[in-house]
Amino acid sequence: MARLLKLHGLDKYYIDDVGPEEKPEAIKKYIATHPEITNYVVVDDDTWTFKNFGDHLCLTDISLTQEDVDRINQIFNNLSVDQNTQ
Repeated sequence: MARLLKLHGLDKYYIDDVGPEEKPEAIKKYIATHPEITNYVVVDDDTWTFKNFGDHLCLTDISLTQEDVDRINQIFNNLSVDQNTQ
């Protein structure tokens, strides 16, 4: 994921990946135990698993599109964005 984000100039936002087991719970735990995180984006292709992340979710396909990159930047810049419903 880090390399993919770097290709799109988003590596400045990258903190960590979580393992495939129970991703939503791992992400919530990571955020809860790192109070320095004030904004985040969950990037994944699994609609059902991540539906509860609301405006912090960027749903993707196999790779990042320019639309995905724009959405990630909008979230980090606290701009109003429509829910991505791919």
